[in-house]
Amino acid sequence: MNGPAPLEAIQVEFTTNPSPAHKGMNAYRVQLKGADHSPVTGAEVSVRSYMPGMPEMGMAAMNVVTRLNEKGSGTYEGQTRLESGGTWQITLTATKNGQPIASRQLTLIAEGEM
Repeated sequence: MNGPAPLEAIQVEFTTNPSPAHKGMNAYRVQLKGADHSPVTGAEVSVRSYMPGMPEMGMAAMNVVTRLNEKGSGTYEGQTRLESGGTWQITLTATKNGQPIASRQLTLIAEGEM
């Protein structure tokens, strides 16, 4: 029986709709592919959207965790609400059979006012 693929072996593509993302409702989409470019199915995927607090502007830190639903062919989607425009730190995690298979950190710049 084969164990989980190493984290580096999973290809992760993250997109938003609309693109670029904006303050308010956004759809997150993640595409997972194995090293052989085959779709990774049966995973649990979540996206954490974090914006540090800005006390000088009276803004508390914002942290939203969005669980994505499997749509088939290695595609996972979910809706999230970004309460502010600006720079969000995105942490994407995927597990399969309780084991981590992918983790990525990226920056998302959402349009709109703070």
